Amino acid sequence: MNLFAYNKEKVENLLIEEKSYRLFNERVIDKKTFSDIQKNTANQLYSPGFFVRLGFLILTAIISLLIFGLGLLTVIDAGEKALGILALFYGIAGIIIAELFISGKNHFQSGIDDALLLLSGIAIIAFAGFTFNSERAAIIASVMVSAFLTIRYTHQAGTITSVLSIVFLIQEIFHNTNPYLVIVIQLIPLTIIIIATTAAIKKGNHIVYFKTLRLLRYTAIVVMYAFLNYLFINEKFFYSFDIEINKSPSNLVWIATFLFPIITFIYAFRQKEIWLLRISVVLFLLSIIGLYQY
Repeated sequence: MNLFAYNKEKVENLLIEEKSYRLFNERVIDKKTFSDIQKNTANQLYSPGFFVRLGFLILTAIISLLIFGLGLLTVIDAGEKALGILALFYGIAGIIIAELFISGKNHFQSGIDDALLLLSGIAIIAFAGFTFNSERAAIIASVMVSAFLTIRYTHQAGTITSVLSIVFLIQEIFHNTNPYLVIVIQLIPLTIIIIATTAAIKKGNHIVYFKTLRLLRYTAIVVMYAFLNYLFINEKFFYSFDIEINKSPSNLVWIATFLFPIITFIYAFRQKEIWLLRISVVLFLLSIIGLYQY
């Protein structure tokens, strides 16, 4: 069974076409080269621009939620288990409908499939939470569902959620442990994600997953900085009230909070990654704001 839901060749052609359009606008390639690429990679997928995609996403979400609301009226007095079953049915139905749009209508991140998959994922996670009456069950379901959406559909929300779910799962498992130790444990999978995605991007063997790998790395970087900044703000807050704390190495936290965005900026500059450059600048400014605040 092919794990990737879309036609791989068509997606590769679409991505090549998008890249050639960007290179042409940047005057890296001439008009003839651009025209040749467009002819050789004629797009057969329906993947509209941002605003059309957003419109389809909102419209699909409204229709889907209205349908779910009608179903909810029939089980609203039946208890959480019935609500969980309804959520599961809704989630599975949404995935099936999304698959029909993907295979039958050649949709690729058109807004319709985005909304259906997003709402289906939320519904299945809700099913786990309602059925097992457990926050941990919902988080485990979130890890599994987001991984599925990422691998099969390269779903952007699923990609971001996959990183956050791992972090929350560690938090849930070690919630009775020293909070600083929990953050250190959470930094381990984030570091692995950053290293693994960077290596995969450099190899360039995963064209259809290129944007997904990049988004995974960006998310892991932002979350990692958030933890460092949390420690920094936390310590700065305590120091501002002359409260002595001995639970974290303050000097390392201060250095890491400011050094992390700088290292990211240098790496992004050398690799000419515009989005990573922007992210590093924003992170550094947040560090300055955090320092100024106290």
